[in-house]
Amino acid sequence: MPLVSATPEPHDPPWKPLSLEEFIELLKEEEDYWLREEHNTLIQITRLRKIFYDKGGWDEQVIRQATNIEGRYEVILVDGDEDDVKTNKNDGKENINKPKKYYGKRYTKEMERVLRGRQLRTINTTDVPYANALYRPQYRKVVYRKTDRVFPERAGKLAYIYEDDHQEVLIPPGGQYNYAYVSDIGHILTGCDASNYPDTVGLLPGRQNILRLGPHVTSNMDMSTWLGDIASASAAFLFTYFEKKDTLTIPEMQVVIDEFVPGTDMMGNIDAYVIASHYDISLRQGMRFTEILTDYYIGKEYDPPLRNSRYRLFCEAIGLKDWDGANFSNEAAWLKYYEKELLAATCFLYKSLTDNACANFFTAIRMYYFKAYKDELKIQLLLTTLLGELKKALQKEIPILVKPDIKQ
Repeated sequence: MPLVSATPEPHDPPWKPLSLEEFIELLKEEEDYWLREEHNTLIQITRLRKIFYDKGGWDEQVIRQATNIEGRYEVILVDGDEDDVKTNKNDGKENINKPKKYYGKRYTKEMERVLRGRQLRTINTTDVPYANALYRPQYRKVVYRKTDRVFPERAGKLAYIYEDDHQEVLIPPGGQYNYAYVSDIGHILTGCDASNYPDTVGLLPGRQNILRLGPHVTSNMDMSTWLGDIASASAAFLFTYFEKKDTLTIPEMQVVIDEFVPGTDMMGNIDAYVIASHYDISLRQGMRFTEILTDYYIGKEYDPPLRNSRYRLFCEAIGLKDWDGANFSNEAAWLKYYEKELLAATCFLYKSLTDNACANFFTAIRMYYFKAYKDELKIQLLLTTLLGELKKALQKEIPILVKPDIKQ
């Protein structure tokens, strides 16, 4: 389970990620679009997040309290196979011959990942769900509105900031890394936005999850970042098991982990926690988000920049305590807590991202309360793997004194 990657996720065709400076300039243009609100940190984070993650479960469940904050662009969900998506056409045909991972040049990878379960359309299901499944991808398309204040003539055209997975940004060397690496800034935005609107995520509709009945994830920030990504891998283990009708081998599990929990995403997840806990991201008159990013990666208010201590600060933020250079004092308790949280997150993905919601609700209940598919979900394995990777990173991280928070 890599925590860092020097290259972006696989794309077809491949392309070079934008530099941090280039991407920040694009974000500044988005901030400038909202006149007299450039320093409304709280709202701007939501608007920027919605460029990359909007609609579907994001509004209905994960960051529900920000649903009514309108972004600049129109978000369209596009059904279709590889060729349909490229040509913006969809004949409605099911497709089982196309590869199951396609990163369209102008469409984000994330909708396919988030809705992976819905791609598996069940037919003639007997004892094994998805034994006979058809593949159907769904993608998110982000276009200019007719009412765009700056570029109304671009109505219906794709937003450049969204094309080609531009959210995967090349970060300059620093800290323990003497090479440039890639971070998914979209994941930073989702984590920060969820931090501003804390909520519970569960199997029940909308606000009912605040009752915390049945399987539920206590923190929507966890769900929208690292825990949700790892749950995607756990759910993928299960879907692959259904397709194979056999237990996955270690190499097969590694392929799934590399796909669903890539280092680019984990880096963004980790940075989200450090930023949310050390900058005041909930102000309505505060720093621009682009100023926060610049300070976090390059340094000004914090010197050296906070990213140099990201692993220590992330571990503190998720509840790991008293690092002694080899172990944390509360590892057993932390694992016990997050095993339940990760199982709930996996149940949420399974139930909400597959067809036949009623039947799958009861399957999710069986998974949570009666340990159904316990061996296939690999909950404990995924968490201990993450913990091991964090320990390795911490052992290489040079301790630095962090100045008092700049929260206002």
